[in-house]
Amino acid sequence: MLTQARMSREQLVSELGIAGLGADMQGEIVSAVGENIVKAVTLAVILKLPPDAQAEFKRLMDTDDGEAVLKLLKTHIPDPDAFVEEEARKELGAFKETLAKKLAQ
Repeated sequence: MLTQARMSREQLVSELGIAGLGADMQGEIVSAVGENIVKAVTLAVILKLPPDAQAEFKRLMDTDDGEAVLKLLKTHIPDPDAFVEEEARKELGAFKETLAKKLAQ
């Protein structure tokens, strides 16, 4: 969607502290965290936008027009890349806490 920093699979494995798990389990966890981040960032963006822009955002997301989405976000969010990165970091942190609890059981 935006040009925010992306983490490689290896970086996520390291960040999550799951290097000691099997490749299949690592893949499942990386996939789950990726899905959670996308959902959390999308929700944060929607909540940040005024109602009329929310409807437009949802419509544009269905068209896969990244440039139009970015233009809309820049109208309502001063630095959309930084906003997305911050929201992604928050979700990654929350996921890490949950994962650590699950792995400790």
